[in-house]
Amino acid sequence: MLFANIHAKLKDRQIAPSSLPERDPFPYLTAFSILCRIESVPLMVLRFEGTDFSKRYPKSKMPADAATHFRGDLSLYRNWRRLILDAQLIAEPGLVDSDPWDTIIRVARICRGAAFSSRIHHVSSRLPTGTSPIAVKRLRAIEIDSNLSGQNKASFRQGLGALDALQVEGLAQRTGLLPERKVGTLPKPSDHRTRYPLAPRLTRVWEKMPAAVKPALVFAWRMAVLGEVFDLEDDPGILQFMSEGRARALTALRPENFGINRPSQDTYAIYLQQLGQFCLSIGGSGLPDRASAVDQEWVILRALAKQLKIFSPARVGNISAVSTPARRDGLAPRDLTPAWFSNKRASLAAEKRRAFESGCFVIDEMAEVYGQSIDVLPPNRTGLSRQRRQR
Repeated sequence: MLFANIHAKLKDRQIAPSSLPERDPFPYLTAFSILCRIESVPLMVLRFEGTDFSKRYPKSKMPADAATHFRGDLSLYRNWRRLILDAQLIAEPGLVDSDPWDTIIRVARICRGAAFSSRIHHVSSRLPTGTSPIAVKRLRAIEIDSNLSGQNKASFRQGLGALDALQVEGLAQRTGLLPERKVGTLPKPSDHRTRYPLAPRLTRVWEKMPAAVKPALVFAWRMAVLGEVFDLEDDPGILQFMSEGRARALTALRPENFGINRPSQDTYAIYLQQLGQFCLSIGGSGLPDRASAVDQEWVILRALAKQLKIFSPARVGNISAVSTPARRDGLAPRDLTPAWFSNKRASLAAEKRRAFESGCFVIDEMAEVYGQSIDVLPPNRTGLSRQRRQR
């Protein structure tokens, strides 16, 4: 939504004052007026959308023209910036900050106050660099928690509780940035549960399967959780676990990529063959003859897009306009470069070019949300930019 439209909604009170942290539209209207003075143009001319404003005016450093207006006072600058980004987020929920965690913390402050929002910092600061909010999973939280103690453990758990609490806030849900599921209460330090307990239905199968196959199921489930083929909270049956699509995904995983040296890759492959034979013995299908890692990565990317509530099914479908030519070239998403996108776009007819561009924009938006928390996306994005209409 353009800033001129947000200003109009504030002025006409289409945005309820009660939904604003200041409970009064006047400070926000004033902030937009200051923006016009800094930019030296009317508000209707400014084309800020999405994260444009937060990138133009970063939180840690004032641009020269803003520094002149605020006389170098960083606190005044940040208060002004906060007012505009709060209004933008309330008017059109979504990613407004360069860092998705900043948007989540912003939502938490708007919904429940500054003290509550500060707890979430104890989560974001302890996750691996580049991990986005939507990528927070229970398994990862358990692993981090196991290495913490004392106040650090307590504050991390409080932060996770705050993140879970946002699941009931409408504004937070509409951003599309929250984890798909709550992390939930973490195991107590005295618990003897393993980090990768078999799902209940798989446990029942494990209890009755031949002893020689039991280690195969236990390790394959661990790999499935680590590789995010399944979540720790999922409860698949054995035939669903070893269905063709999932079996292909399991085959593409390598234990060494998760820091596992034993069992080896060869042993893991034998485990999967054992499970395939077991499934055949109970009326299911065996392990697929061939597994294409390229095809599987495109399947994973599409599944990740479906998890984001900001994409309609039609927009998720646009990815096929990129994946089809890429797969013909034998390229997974992570293999694609800006040069490939540019050359492929130039080779397409107008109608196919538009579909290709739409798919590219979906991939770039996924990169905005997920950051470096997943490694299936093109590392340097697509390099394409939207052409805005001139008025």
